[in-house]
Amino acid sequence: MRWMKNDKLPLDGIGLMIAGALFVLSVPSPDPWPDLLVGVATSFVFLAVFDMLLAVQGSLLGRRRAKFFGRELARGGATFAFPDFEPHHDVTRALEGVGMPHRYQRPTSKIRGLADFWIDTHYSAAPSDIEAILYLADIFDGIAAKPNLMMTDRRLIEGCDRSFLSVGLSSSACTFLYLERMADLSMFELVPEPDERPFRKFVRVKDGREFHSDSHRQYGLIMRHSPDPRHCPDRRWFIVGGIGTEGTLGAGWYLSRHWRYLAGRVPPHQDFIAIIDVPAIAPRSAYLKDSNIIVAEPDALTLHD
Repeated sequence: MRWMKNDKLPLDGIGLMIAGALFVLSVPSPDPWPDLLVGVATSFVFLAVFDMLLAVQGSLLGRRRAKFFGRELARGGATFAFPDFEPHHDVTRALEGVGMPHRYQRPTSKIRGLADFWIDTHYSAAPSDIEAILYLADIFDGIAAKPNLMMTDRRLIEGCDRSFLSVGLSSSACTFLYLERMADLSMFELVPEPDERPFRKFVRVKDGREFHSDSHRQYGLIMRHSPDPRHCPDRRWFIVGGIGTEGTLGAGWYLSRHWRYLAGRVPPHQDFIAIIDVPAIAPRSAYLKDSNIIVAEPDALTLHD
């Protein structure tokens, strides 16, 4: 059993042996030594048993985590993917036209050194995506041999041979990797808003319902997909994003705090999506209606070529 691999197990064993020796010594000892020795021995027993119970609890949690997220993510080091952004080609051409390289600098600061500090970089990331990853990182216990990893989505999709959690929705290459791969079997689609905002999109799920974010309420999306259940049964792709900045934050926060609830609602080997309601002014008050959990049919899990 995994709990027996606990690093503290040898110390617990030593503690129990010390407790046993103290119990034995207490029998022939004159007063007041028996009571003292028994008290110390009982403390050793309590600490050892308490530590073992914590180990059992951690093992059970690890098993639930592996069922929900897949063994690759839960036990092999989690990979977090985020979208990176570069200057628009119009901006790049304009800068090149006047002989000025594109560089980033720190905002104006009371600290003079920061105001003058420039840094060469080729891309940037959205703070909301990084914050969502920080929420998600709380779920997993990276170790020195298999640490958790962050990488850009463009790097990930170049050779996607792993499980991952991708943050961002319409800005993420991982989202479109899933949509293109699944095509007509996709559990959702991104549709342009039919108004003056050509770059804004809304989510339409496979049962026809539509979710549009506005200034008061945004929507987050959590999706789990098994890309190759036949050959890689432990591989899972997670998309954690939103229609709007707060939607992404709310989806990341909700998954980090309530994945056990989702694990109890969906079978461990079936794809699903969950649409999260996210108050725009309080992303960490995100909540989920049971009707917004949609589980894929088993026949949709086959490899889609």
